[in-house]
Amino acid sequence: MRKFSTGFELSFLALLISFTVWWLGSAERIGLEIEKLPDGRSMIYIPSAPSAWSGVTQILPAEQITYIDVPATTVMELTEKYGHGVDSILGCKQKNSSPDE
Repeated sequence: MRKFSTGFELSFLALLISFTVWWLGSAERIGLEIEKLPDGRSMIYIPSAPSAWSGVTQILPAEQITYIDVPATTVMELTEKYGHGVDSILGCKQKNSSPDE
């Protein structure tokens, strides 16, 4: 598993992204907030398994985001383990405002 520098860990906030898929219904994914935009939306990176270095970026509204109080490295490590152990972070949900606010 890759290790991340402290600078990386401090730069991004971990979060859960809520969305609806017509055949699945409501779902959540773990990801990272890369940047908070002036209009309140966020640039999000959603890592893919098994390589957390591969993923997608999306701009999402605040109502689809729930911050979780875990290091960014935890999100990346869980992704590389195909999500195994995600229950350890689900109890760390915060309000929709970022922890820095």
